[in-house]
Amino acid sequence: MTDTSTRPQDLLLQYVEGLAKDFYAERADHERIARAITIIQSGKMSILEDGSALVGSQSNPAQVYTVNGSCGCHDYRRAHGGRCKHRFAVSMFKRLQIYYNSSYYAEKDDGTSGIAFEDRGKLIFIDWEGAVQTVAMHDVILAGYAPLVRSVYGI
Repeated sequence: MTDTSTRPQDLLLQYVEGLAKDFYAERADHERIARAITIIQSGKMSILEDGSALVGSQSNPAQVYTVNGSCGCHDYRRAHGGRCKHRFAVSMFKRLQIYYNSSYYAEKDDGTSGIAFEDRGKLIFIDWEGAVQTVAMHDVILAGYAPLVRSVYGI
C-alpha cells in the first residue's frame, strides 16, 4: 500500500513549508523558509524540554543559537519581525512534530494511498506524489500509525 521511496516526514515537511510560504508572502521570508528546511533536514537542531531550541549555524559549525521567541543571529535583528531562518526552522519543526505524531498511513476510496492527519479541525490527505487534499473521514481508510516508522529528522 505504501510507496517506500517517499517517507511520511518528507510529505509533511513539504506541507509545512507550503503553509509557511502561504502565510509569509515576502520573498526574503521564502528564502529563509527554504534555508530553514535545510536546517531541519540536516538534523542540526533539538527542542529542549522548556520549548526552546538549539539550532546549529549553517555558516559556522561551531556556532549554536538558542531560539525561544528570539535568536542571537545577525539576521534576527535585520529581518522583518525577527523572522530569521533559525526561528522559522524551530516553528516549522514543532508543527512537523505535531503532524507527524498524529499521522496515519491511509488509502482513499479510489485506491490512492498516502498519509492522513488532522490540521486545525480538517482531515488532510497527502498522496505519495505530494498532492494535498482535505477529505472526509468516510473517504479514507486509516491503515497504520505512521510514527512507528523511524524518522530521519529526529521526530
